[in-house]
Amino acid sequence: MKMLMNFCVFLILAFVGIAPPVSGKGQSTTHLRPISDFVDLQGAYSIDTNVNLALDPVHNIRVSADADLTSSFNQTTASVKSSSGDSSGEISVIHSFGYSPEWSATELAWDGASLWIAENFYGRIWEFDPVSGNALSDFEAPGVNLGGLAWDGTYLYTARYRHDLDPPPGDTLPDELFTLTTSGEQMNSWEVPDSPDATPYGTAYDKDSGNLWVSDAYYAMIYELDRSTGDIVSSFPYPYSGVQGLTWQGGHIYAVDRFDLMLYKFDTAGNTVDAVSIASLGIIPEGLTWDGQYFWITEDWTKIIYQIDAGFVMDTMADVEVNGQDGPLAIDEGDPLLVTLNVDPGYLDGTAVDWWVATRVPSGAFYWYTLAGWERSPTPIRAYGGPLMTLTDFPVLDMSALPAGVYRFYFAFDDNVDGVLDATFLDSALVTIQ
Repeated sequence: MKMLMNFCVFLILAFVGIAPPVSGKGQSTTHLRPISDFVDLQGAYSIDTNVNLALDPVHNIRVSADADLTSSFNQTTASVKSSSGDSSGEISVIHSFGYSPEWSATELAWDGASLWIAENFYGRIWEFDPVSGNALSDFEAPGVNLGGLAWDGTYLYTARYRHDLDPPPGDTLPDELFTLTTSGEQMNSWEVPDSPDATPYGTAYDKDSGNLWVSDAYYAMIYELDRSTGDIVSSFPYPYSGVQGLTWQGGHIYAVDRFDLMLYKFDTAGNTVDAVSIASLGIIPEGLTWDGQYFWITEDWTKIIYQIDAGFVMDTMADVEVNGQDGPLAIDEGDPLLVTLNVDPGYLDGTAVDWWVATRVPSGAFYWYTLAGWERSPTPIRAYGGPLMTLTDFPVLDMSALPAGVYRFYFAFDDNVDGVLDATFLDSALVTIQ
């Protein structure tokens, strides 16, 4: 917290043009460059249209003055909003362990330290050490035919489907979702949509809205539900063959398809953002969860739980907004413009990283935000090097004197500290001043 406060103070002082005191030198009387210097007002600088800001054989970072920085970064691991078709096309197994051949492990949840497994045949929920694969605890679930498992930071949520006729429709037995403690105490329950004919195979907790997402395999639907009442908030048709486990990460829903042997990524409107084959794991993939860095999938044919890198470009952890929007934004000349940064550090929380903030002004020049203010440079200038932390609506520009033209603002951070622009996580916002 102290480091965060110091960082924020440095940025604020730099932004308003007041130099912080230098240690051992008393109070400084030197003022920084005025904020008006941020803008290449007359476009008087000569622009080298072939300038390469950085060249990296791994990430292929190449930024030229006549190029769109977002597309030019071409980083292989960056998180860019509204990405599409970003997967590498293959998965990598990070770790795996087996479970009892007598079980049917239908769903998974991650609580930040342990894996929770919903077992279908015997109706029990198990806690496992993700490294050793050893069972840590277990309790009796509300019944067999468990079809979903999710963790909201306090409670587990599991779905149960019951069919007195096979297949539905025509059932009379309710299909329900239960709120449970980690010792199995039932706190709440309600019927899922389409009950008594539902087949709720997947459950995911949406930490952004606080709602649950539940899949119905029989009716091929995915529902967003109020986790206290079960009321439908939104829904979309599942467009593929056989939806199983669900998980949520960074504004997207991920679903395992048992028949297609695919892992799909959807936005909340149901549009397919990305997909990758998981056929190499086996023929009955079912459960799915996200541990903050990798996916876990249960493979019920081989009775193995896999931790995998799916090759997806994961969702944005770095976020830059213009007047509270992702952009593109159009404003009139003289209107105020507020540029703010947001960070969800995720699994990198506390990790030392390089921070980068830049803009491309209408003339084509690049300006970089530093602790000493905005500085024009054809090569990257780091804003800060230090622990990754949560930021919410942190201002880096607030003014109404920008001339007409097109501006693109960039915010990126790496996954290390070396002073080299990797842009492992990147976001940008476009502003047109007319």
